[in-house]
Amino acid sequence: MKRLITAVAITLSLGSAACTTTVAVRPPRPGMVLVEGRWVTPPRLGAVWIPGHYERRGYWHRAWVAGYWRY
Repeated sequence: MKRLITAVAITLSLGSAACTTTVAVRPPRPGMVLVEGRWVTPPRLGAVWIPGHYERRGYWHRAWVAGYWRY
C-alpha cells in the first residue's frame, strides 16, 4: 500500500512540475556586430571583424590565427 501511495504521489507531482521558460531577446543596437556569439561595438567606425581560421604553414602544418579587427 505504501508503494502504491508513493507511486501515485510521484505521478501527480510530475504533472505539476512541468514549467515553461520564455527568453525575451532584444535586437542589437545599430552598428553592433556579431563576434563569436556576442554582439559587440566595433572599436572604430568602419572596422570589420575577421573571424579566426586555420592558416597553412609549411606542407603539413596548420596554425590557428585568432580573430581580429581590420581597419
